[in-house]
Amino acid sequence: SPPPPVQLASTIDALRAALAAIPEGGLGWLQLVGGQRYALAGDQLAIRAGTAVRLFSEGEAAILDAEGLSRVFDVAGEVHLAHLSMVNAHLGMANGDAVRGGAIFVHDHAQASLDDVTFTNVTVSGYDVVGGLLYASPHARAELINVAISTVHIFAANNL
Repeated sequence: SPPPPVQLASTIDALRAALAAIPEGGLGWLQLVGGQRYALAGDQLAIRAGTAVRLFSEGEAAILDAEGLSRVFDVAGEVHLAHLSMVNAHLGMANGDAVRGGAIFVHDHAQASLDDVTFTNVTVSGYDVVGGLLYASPHARAELINVAISTVHIFAANNL
């Protein structure tokens, strides 16, 4: 069957609504406006278990800005990210839990593929830091193609 139609998400609220509207077992093709900044306002983007998402921009890369308040993605389903820029991700230890994936966390049995993605200014801090930029759980799959990384800060007491 043909892929679903591409849905344009021109605001962060439209992106969140489009992600939430993907049904269990469904596939969403979402396009962001090239060059536009999407401020996450302290709330990471969630890819739910049982859903698949193709998220991309055309022309200049769209910017997903965590504003130093959160990671960018929490992936429990399947996501393919293409031609995007992720900036200002920050994750610190909470409730004594290990810090896993400053920009992207991929849960067990989930998948993330990144193609032509740039990470800038990612900060992680805590006692037990694992996967400072991206953490893929033991039974997860992550594939990175043409990924650029600039300025990652890791402050980990276990690495001192």
